[in-house]
Amino acid sequence: MVKKLLTSDIPKFISILSNAYPSMDLHKPEIRDMYMKKFEEICKHTKEVKMYGCYREKELLGGMLIYDYKMNYCNHMIDVCGLGTVATDFIHKKEHVAKELVSYFIDYGKKNKKDFLLLYPFNVMFYSKFGFSPGEKMDLYRVKPAHFSTLKNKGILRYLEEPDTEEIIKFYNSFSRKVHGMILKTEMEKKAIFRNPEIRTVGFYGSDGNLCGYVRFSFRKENTGNWLKNSLVIREMLYLDITCLKSIFSFFASQKDQIEFVEFTTVDRDIWRLFEDVSYPGELLIPSVYHTSNIQGIGLMYRTCSVESVLKKFPVSSDFCIEFTVHDPLSGKDEIYTLGRNKKKVSVSMDLGSFSSWSIGSISLEKLVLLGKAVITGTYVMKDIQAFFSFLKPPLCTTSF
Repeated sequence: MVKKLLTSDIPKFISILSNAYPSMDLHKPEIRDMYMKKFEEICKHTKEVKMYGCYREKELLGGMLIYDYKMNYCNHMIDVCGLGTVATDFIHKKEHVAKELVSYFIDYGKKNKKDFLLLYPFNVMFYSKFGFSPGEKMDLYRVKPAHFSTLKNKGILRYLEEPDTEEIIKFYNSFSRKVHGMILKTEMEKKAIFRNPEIRTVGFYGSDGNLCGYVRFSFRKENTGNWLKNSLVIREMLYLDITCLKSIFSFFASQKDQIEFVEFTTVDRDIWRLFEDVSYPGELLIPSVYHTSNIQGIGLMYRTCSVESVLKKFPVSSDFCIEFTVHDPLSGKDEIYTLGRNKKKVSVSMDLGSFSSWSIGSISLEKLVLLGKAVITGTYVMKDIQAFFSFLKPPLCTTSF
């Protein structure tokens, strides 16, 4: 049985987390106390985050956090929710605890009329069985400061501190309302911006005096035998335009005397063209002669709660109508929805995972057909269908949960 986590069960949930994710260091008293306060705050006062536990005969066997969010979907703010901190008691593995939790999460999304469900997977295959599918791949770069393309000067920049919280939130949310896939900051995130003293924040300003970007970073010691050498690890980097990005890069370049590498992630597939040298440290040479520029990973996964709800947000073609048949692997049922009313009918069939990746903008319908992940029947010209769905763009999401 899944229900709201009892406040009295928070210590047990932390113990479950400690065994599920040993690298969280929850055995350390100061880390444990930090999570106790965080979870107590969530249970008592936080509306946008809820904690749930899986119970059997009053015994807590696992738990999770559900986050209610507002996400930019093709320039419309929609309701979505995220799943995080899923953990099963170490001695109750393979007893379907995680399945019960995830199934509850899906039902929660449907009952609360969410358009998409999001999560970061511990295992992609596990969540694929529930109809979740990956969004964009994330690129990780480690670049020498001297290899960034720079401007003549760094522009106007300054440290941002706790009194600047509202300015950061205003900029972030304004940016999010313009970019597909971005999620608005919650009150809990707002409170946490300056909670970690190891993270510094630098803001970049335009000629009009307004914030046009910021970088949040920490330092990491490099194993070079020289304690003076560190790397910058970028935790968050937002910028409005190429001028601001080059100002940020100029800031990175100015650290070349004591910073070994600047490590950051991005979904921008062409950002490497702004580097003077794109070689990744310890690079692997790919046959015949291709130099490794970065490493890449799959992470954030999406699942639509309702095919109809998502497709109703799409425009309607005057040239054809499309009947979608989408198979849900969890329920074993098909959801059918027809977009448009034209007599010229095209039918599209795919599973829920493929539909989720396509409707969020991470893969084209043409590519799904080529991969055998979707089937189209009827009289159609693929380029016309592709042109009609050209408003679907790859999503960007910088929210961790």
